[in-house]
Parts: sequence; structure tokens; C-alpha cells
Amino acid sequence: MSEIKIFRKKDLDLEPVNGMKTIGLVNVSFSDKLGAGIGVFEDCSIPWHITYDEVINILEGQFKLQVGDKIY
Repeated sequence: MSEIKIFRKKDLDLEPVNGMKTIGLVNVSFSDKLGAGIGVFEDCSIPWHITYDEVINILEGQFKLQVGDKIY
């Protein structure tokens, strides 16, 4: 079993720059099967192209996802 890794909010810089901030927490340096991160987005629209499945959890505010011409 791998060593336990704890991510604490107080240790992360979550201040957005130009309306956004992304932090990759779990990546290939931890696991070749699991990924996790935090995104902070304020009044911005960005292209986001991924090559994997992703779960998006909205804690506050409004989020719109556009895929092609369809908006979710």
C-alpha cells in the first residue's frame, strides 16, 4: 500500500489568476489509475479539452458545460 497523502486547504494557493486556478492534486506521480484536482473559476469562460472521464463537483455558483452546440 502506498503512503497516505493528505491535502489541506490551508496548504493550497486557491486564489484565481485571471478568473481561474487549477491545481492537480493526484496525478501519475501518485497513481497511474486515479486523478484528482481542484478548480476555482470566477466569471470566466475557457476551453477545456480532456482525454479522460471527469467528475465535476460545483460547490458554489453556476456552471455551464458546452459540448458542441449543446449546453448542460
